[in-house]
Amino acid sequence: MYHLLANFLPPKEMKRFSIGLIVIMSGVGLGALNENIEFILVVLLPQTGVGGYINTSLDLCSNLFGAVAAYLLVRSGVISLQSTN
Repeated sequence: MYHLLANFLPPKEMKRFSIGLIVIMSGVGLGALNENIEFILVVLLPQTGVGGYINTSLDLCSNLFGAVAAYLLVRSGVISLQSTN
């Protein structure tokens, strides 16, 4: 997401917090999209094997924790966002 948005945001707005917020919101949003797809499948197909509310809640919490962890790893320098080209 960072590389996609870097071309559209002015340099002044490319601060750590705003990029972190965008990255975290993107991760959580994609996870929510996945949960909506799972819901549609549960409604349309009787035997999907997808869990109920607890499964959905755990998935959404895991998405949030994963997105925050990814942001913290990038911010700490463990993972670099610089392209290798």
